Amino acid sequence: MFSAEDYDTLSAIVGRFGILATTPNILTEVSNFADQITGSHKDAYIGSFVGRLSMLNEHYVPSNKLVGSDVFNLFGLSDAVIAEIATRELLVMTIDLPLYQYLSAMELDVLNFNHIRTAYWT
Repeated sequence: MFSAEDYDTLSAIVGRFGILATTPNILTEVSNFADQITGSHKDAYIGSFVGRLSMLNEHYVPSNKLVGSDVFNLFGLSDAVIAEIATRELLVMTIDLPLYQYLSAMELDVLNFNHIRTAYWT
């Protein structure tokens, strides 16, 4: 789904921000990607993941605060947490079009990485 060029583009964008926010929910999903990787690539992925954790500002939102909310019912827990932390004046970057549209409609700061990556296509 992603290319080496996407990684470079994302790194260039992320490098412009002083604070990189995440949630335990997002980190769990990223960690779970390791199950899809085999061989030495898995070791490299895990090493990179662990090395980047210290650069992140982790925001926790109790799950029971979001259960039953409209955004939870529409998108599930991880995206509901993202929507909640977006209200804390944090810019969200996603490739999830429905989440992007929802956050945009709520007038929250959001970028769709797919819109950015097409600008770098040659």
